[in-house]
Amino acid sequence: MDFTPLINILNQFLNLGVPIVAPSLLFILALIFRVPIGQAIRAAVTYGIGFIGIFLVLNMMLTAISTAAELLVKNAGVTLQIIDVGWPVDAAISFGVPPFVTVFIGAIAVNLILFVLKWTKTLDIDFHNYYHWVVIASVVYFATHNLAVATIVGLVNFVITLKIADWTAKDVAEWWDLSGISIPHMSSMGWWPVSYAIDWVMDRIPGFNKIRIDVKGLQEKVGVLGEPIIIGAVIGLGLGFGARMSVPDTLNLAMNLAASMVLMPRMITLLMEGLVPIFQVARQWVLARFPDYDFYIGLDAAVLIRKPEVLVNGMLMTPVMIALAFLIPGNKVLPFADLAVMNFFCLTAVGVNRGNLFRGFLIGLLLCTAMLWGMNYIAPTITQMGQTAGFQTEVKGLYTSIEGGSLIGAQLINIPIFALMYMNPWLVAGISILLGAVALVAFKFIMFLPRKAADLSPAHRKELYPND
Repeated sequence: MDFTPLINILNQFLNLGVPIVAPSLLFILALIFRVPIGQAIRAAVTYGIGFIGIFLVLNMMLTAISTAAELLVKNAGVTLQIIDVGWPVDAAISFGVPPFVTVFIGAIAVNLILFVLKWTKTLDIDFHNYYHWVVIASVVYFATHNLAVATIVGLVNFVITLKIADWTAKDVAEWWDLSGISIPHMSSMGWWPVSYAIDWVMDRIPGFNKIRIDVKGLQEKVGVLGEPIIIGAVIGLGLGFGARMSVPDTLNLAMNLAASMVLMPRMITLLMEGLVPIFQVARQWVLARFPDYDFYIGLDAAVLIRKPEVLVNGMLMTPVMIALAFLIPGNKVLPFADLAVMNFFCLTAVGVNRGNLFRGFLIGLLLCTAMLWGMNYIAPTITQMGQTAGFQTEVKGLYTSIEGGSLIGAQLINIPIFALMYMNPWLVAGISILLGAVALVAFKFIMFLPRKAADLSPAHRKELYPND
């Protein structure tokens, strides 16, 4: 079946960009829920402005970090065969391969069915990031040439991501202060069960489990030097000098990172100003038809970058990833373009312990190691997807992305699935469903293991875990 016309239609819609697509969907939802049209228009426009602000701040921060990252890589003198071309390439080429249509439409249908059956509380309107499951499906598609089986594997990953979003909504509400929101973002929140399991072990190591470094503690101990803007500036200075940048460039980097610490939370507040009124009406509409059934709006992980600990840990992971590239035996990947967005891929490292930068750094180190392995594994598929979609690049040979490596490692089930995918394709589909079911049971068990929070005083624990 030729999906080209449908691919083109969906591409035209998604190419409008998140600041247009997301408010448009919110406006349609508002009309469905019978919100007065004036209020719906104002909310949608405010919501879109919030996203514009988020991406402006992100672009400012990412541009600054990517310059430092490029120099860090150059100064390291590492020559590796596979180049990290970044997550935007993953998104662009995913919209041009056969699994795009089947996974995109399938994910919407599955989400609605599971919601009506009350098997999920998340309504995922983050359509732009549906390409995550397209990437996974494409690995299977290019190996088996079976579109149906590839779609099944992609949707199994989607269902797991929805459930992780459901289970972590409490953390999103309490620590990130975003009530009614869940994050079905596979390359970031997909790591939550793994991060939680590692943190659970750390929480039970005597002595070690008492160590806590967070922004609040730093502020109490060192005053103004512990404030987020100063921490951002200090990290900028460290990255700048480490990359051997000029003094003016280093100072500009420091100011850009300091600014991101202040501006990002304010942009999230603006976004929520548009979303909350519609969500409140929608929630009442749903509760009237599904009594005692609350729900969440599924959004991009960009809304979680507001926390200073998330920003700080992501900045620290940039030089860590470069160091791992030439320390890990057998690695062929040169991390590059996605180094600027490490805060997305490692946000669970501080999210599971609500801001412990000490544990977050160690968990992030382990996650980066897994991502690097995944980058090596998925490079042939990413390159083949690019060729199928007609992607033009000056990179010779294979290319990959840190996000691609994150998608492979997150949720764990893809590793055995990909190892078995040269068997009978329908057997692979059956195995993926079975592994998905096992993963859901295992992840739910892991994510509801009791916390000790041994690194917190009783008062601080009550503050961070008010409902425990």
